[in-house]
Amino acid sequence: MDDALANEFLSLPEDAGIEDLLAAFQRASPHLQHIQVPPKKKEVALFSSGTTAQQMAEIERRMAARGWAITHRYAEVDSDASQNRPELDRLLADAKAGKFKAVVVWTLDHLSRRGIAETASVVQKLNRADVCR
Repeated sequence: MDDALANEFLSLPEDAGIEDLLAAFQRASPHLQHIQVPPKKKEVALFSSGTTAQQMAEIERRMAARGWAITHRYAEVDSDASQNRPELDRLLADAKAGKFKAVVVWTLDHLSRRGIAETASVVQKLNRADVCR
């Protein structure tokens, strides 16, 4: 994590929410577009961890309405605080291999089990892989 981003996260309050995290990303790296809506017919990956059936149905509906093709699916089934994240690891490896250009999640906090710093690290890895830019 670069110094500017690390400083932004260190300045966040303990109870910072996802909006605070996104604002910190934008302040630290204004040249990067961390959240960009992919164009129509974009091939996207769907990541779920703790996502309910109702949320998944809503994601599917929204993707279909936009004409986006969900080409890769990654579902963490173990909802405890385990550090073993095989599906997240597979998602990051596939992103690095260029298999898709966007990731869809219900909320960014589903990418991490250890708070916003880890979420930021995952998003940064996706950005380095040219995903979601």
